[in-house]
Amino acid sequence: SFGPTYFVYFFVGIRYFGTFNMLAIFIILGIGADNIFIFLDAWAQSTALLCEQEHEPTPLNRLSFTWRRVAQATLLTSMTTTISFMANAMSSFGAITHLAC
Repeated sequence: SFGPTYFVYFFVGIRYFGTFNMLAIFIILGIGADNIFIFLDAWAQSTALLCEQEHEPTPLNRLSFTWRRVAQATLLTSMTTTISFMANAMSSFGAITHLAC
C-alpha cells in the first residue's frame, strides 16, 4: 500500500512525504486497538450480565448487548483521538503539523 499512497501524493501534488507519515499505520492500528479492547471487554461481560437480566446469552443477544454497551465509549475514544489530531495540526513543529493534516 506504500506504493499507491506515494503515487497519490505525487499525483495530487504533495511533495513532502515525511517520516511521521510512515508512522500513520501504527496510529491507525492504535485507534483500532482502543476500540477492540473495549469490545472484547464488553463481550466477555455480556454472558454474566445477560443472565442477571434473565435473558438467554445467545450470540445475537450478546452482540446486541455489546454494541449497546460500547457505543459511548467507542465514540469517546475516537473523539479524543480526533481532538489530539486537531491540536497537532496547530503545532509549530512542521512534521507534526503535516502528519495531522
